[in-house]
Amino acid sequence: MWRRGLALASIALLVAGTFAGLSPAASAKGGTKTFKGSSIPFTFRYPSTFRRGTVKGIGIKNRLPAVGLDTLDLIIIRKAGVRIPNAELKRFVRDLLKRLHAKPASLRAEKHSGLRMIVARVPNEVDHKPTVSVLYFFGGAGTTWEIECQSTVERRVALTYGCGLAINTLRFP
Repeated sequence: MWRRGLALASIALLVAGTFAGLSPAASAKGGTKTFKGSSIPFTFRYPSTFRRGTVKGIGIKNRLPAVGLDTLDLIIIRKAGVRIPNAELKRFVRDLLKRLHAKPASLRAEKHSGLRMIVARVPNEVDHKPTVSVLYFFGGAGTTWEIECQSTVERRVALTYGCGLAINTLRFP
């Protein structure tokens, strides 16, 4: 029992130390940046350690705006379609994921930045590397939007922090 308790305490210290390195106070040293895009009607904050760029979307011609640490650990912004009423948004997301052959580990409604969002957590594989995508669907400016937070296990803590910052500072001017 003592060994199990010691192991749990060690894990707790490791996790606490990892999160302390990415706390809002620590990120203030590195600072944050504001995402603004000419074709995106909202803004959000993200850690200044993330780089801004674009990624190629599946089945579309245009590249998608993104911020992140690398090509696997990033936050992607995309239009999900016409404005879907809140009452129908969960069904829309469930049907969309089914058409994409994605099997969400969870699908639920949450509220962030004063907006009702449908959030899906989807295990995935990109370039033969396991990833997890947390997809946030929400309505605004007459359209349904999606913010995807994709991460590998190695950078999951940093992406979870960056994604939380983005989702909770999202603003439509």
